[in-house]
Amino acid sequence: MSSVLFPEQYEDVTNVRAGVNGGREDSADAATLISNVIPGNSLLIALINYPINALRMLIPLELLIKGVAYIPFVVFQLFATFYLVQYSKGILNKSITGSNSYIIYSIYLSFLLTSFFFEPDFGSWVRHEMAAFPVFQFLFFSQNCHITINTKRNTIKSIRLQSQEALKHLRKTL
Repeated sequence: MSSVLFPEQYEDVTNVRAGVNGGREDSADAATLISNVIPGNSLLIALINYPINALRMLIPLELLIKGVAYIPFVVFQLFATFYLVQYSKGILNKSITGSNSYIIYSIYLSFLLTSFFFEPDFGSWVRHEMAAFPVFQFLFFSQNCHITINTKRNTIKSIRLQSQEALKHLRKTL
C-alpha cells in the first residue's frame, strides 16, 4: 500500500542502505561498512536483510577479522546485547515491572530497531549508540537489572550493576 500511496518515500526506505553504501563500497574510509548480504531493491529483500543486519550489529564478530582495534567495540556490543537479552527476559517474565521500566525499554528498543534498518556502517552505529547511552545506562545499570552467574565454587545472585547515587542522578536527569 505504501508503494502506491508514497512511491518516492517507499523507494527511499527500501533502498536506504544500498543507496548510502553504493558509492562507498571500495573506499578505505568505509572499512566497517554494513552492506546488505542479499543485494536488491525490493521490500522483500529489505525485510530479509533486516534481521540479518540486526544480528550482525548486535553480535559484530565480523569486525574481529578487520583488526585488533575493533576488539573493544566488539566486547562492548556483546555486553550490551547480553544485557538487552537479560532485560527482555525480565520484561517478558514480569520480574521487571513499572511504567518507567517499560517506557525506557520501549525507547531503547525503538532506537535499536530503527538503527538496524538505517545504519550504514559500524562506526555510525557506535556514534549513534553513544547518543542513546543515557537510556542504555538507565536500563542496564538500574536496580531492575540483576544477573545470576553460576560458577563451580559459588553462586553470585542479583549483582547490582550501579551504585544508588548514580541511579538517583540518572533519574533526576531523565
